[in-house]
Amino acid sequence: KAVGEETLTTADGETRILQTTKIPYEAPDTGEDAVLGYARDVTELKEYERTLEEQRDNLKLLNQVVRHDIRNQLMVVESYTEFLEESL
Repeated sequence: KAVGEETLTTADGETRILQTTKIPYEAPDTGEDAVLGYARDVTELKEYERTLEEQRDNLKLLNQVVRHDIRNQLMVVESYTEFLEESL
């Protein structure tokens, strides 16, 4: 049993992504090798996965920026604290 993905272009020129399953078997009447297959349209699922990956990447970048900004602000607070300790 082989499972894979294939891209298909419809008569309208639309590209669809199909998850295909192919099962080899022997034809009972002739004894010849044959393949039984079926396909499931996963185009919307793939588009959703791509959207989630983009959002994840954007969140990673936002996380890095926020952490950097927080560290910088903590350094300022630490400097002011040291200055106040010396002054008192």
